[in-house]
Amino acid sequence: MESAVKVKLKTIRQLLYALQHLIFGVANCAAVPVVVGTSLGLDAAGIAAFAQRTFFFSGCACLLQAVWGHRYPIFEGPAGIWYSTFIVLAAMAVQVGKPLPELRSDLEMGLISAGILSVLLGAFGLMPYVRRLFTPVVNGTFLILLSLQFSSTLAKGLLVSNGGVFSVAPDKVVVFCVTLGVTLFLSLKARGFIQSIAVLIGTATGWAVAYLWSPSTPVTAPKVGGAYFSLPDFLAWGTPTFDPGVTLSAVTAGTVVLANLIASVSGMHALLGLPERDSVYNRTVVCTGIADILAGCGSVVGFVPYASSIGFGALTGVLSIGPFILGNAMLIVLGVIPAVGRFFAAMPVTVGYAVLFAVFAIIIGLGIRDCAKTGLGTREMIILGSSIMVGNGIGFIPAQAFAGVPSTFSYLLANGLIVGVVLSLLLEHVVFPRQAGPPEGAAK
Repeated sequence: MESAVKVKLKTIRQLLYALQHLIFGVANCAAVPVVVGTSLGLDAAGIAAFAQRTFFFSGCACLLQAVWGHRYPIFEGPAGIWYSTFIVLAAMAVQVGKPLPELRSDLEMGLISAGILSVLLGAFGLMPYVRRLFTPVVNGTFLILLSLQFSSTLAKGLLVSNGGVFSVAPDKVVVFCVTLGVTLFLSLKARGFIQSIAVLIGTATGWAVAYLWSPSTPVTAPKVGGAYFSLPDFLAWGTPTFDPGVTLSAVTAGTVVLANLIASVSGMHALLGLPERDSVYNRTVVCTGIADILAGCGSVVGFVPYASSIGFGALTGVLSIGPFILGNAMLIVLGVIPAVGRFFAAMPVTVGYAVLFAVFAIIIGLGIRDCAKTGLGTREMIILGSSIMVGNGIGFIPAQAFAGVPSTFSYLLANGLIVGVVLSLLLEHVVFPRQAGPPEGAAK
């Protein structure tokens, strides 16, 4: 009888861990279709379908990685560099008079092209050479810039627009602080099982406060078309079309995002105390490439292993693969049952921002730690400081400022994350290459 009770308790814990992975996935996915869909000119129905496809294909990408790729509990979701690229390209398209429906089909082709490149890199075993490019300073630059870009999105998420005039929304601030406070308090002060589900408890608490603050806000959206089961559409944005500038931007984004892939897998190796293995990186990039091809065919944002999963794992202490697989199987269910998907998509975006704030706070620390691995000498500080200042500064330049640049390059130059990482690569390997140490036995 006692053993049966233990098995039951263990099962309940595994289900709660899986639910926590699900919440983490939903928090990372739910806001993306709304923000990106609006930028791409989608209507409410288009954004709802976008959200459904994002849940479905993200869950599929996670299972692919968990079963055949890196085999770690690393969430594979919409990449920050991908959706920032989508938003920048949409703003540029409006400036140059390019129809947004045409841009959407161009993006499908761009994703497919970037995915094919990633598959080839892994299939030919080239990731060890790519890894050499992404040194600790480059990885640190990427993680810090990614976090800074998120902080900009976070700030906008706490504002409300009234006739084009933005002001701080008190209800959003309260919900954010409660969610963040509960999550951090339990993560730092609680012990054992309660500590491991701190994110889940923080999310539920924040959602409850948001509902109590505005009880008239529905927790579920109305049923559309009477469908209880619906598979996602392929090529929802039309037949893929080719635009040189968009494809070049997508391939560049797909290459730069490898920094995230490498940082994610490397960080998880360190967290689990496992040695680095080239085969893991090759399998991971193949699976990410396949996921990007599926993203292009499924008309969603491109995917990448989340570096934030390292922070999430460190925060919760849950690193086993079973709950991760189950949680992402649930995420796929959200993508085929619209009513369930709409329920979770109704989670206040502010709650998701608060959870991600705790995670990205750790990511900034990981970025600083990466930069310090080789010693922060004058050379490293120049590379790090210059790359971050340029990359972050570009985010304050309006898109129309690049209207005079040829469209093939304007799409690239307007994306601060891409420019910052490319600059760090050039400074690290071309402008200020690291000098080889003295030969063994030489005088010092």
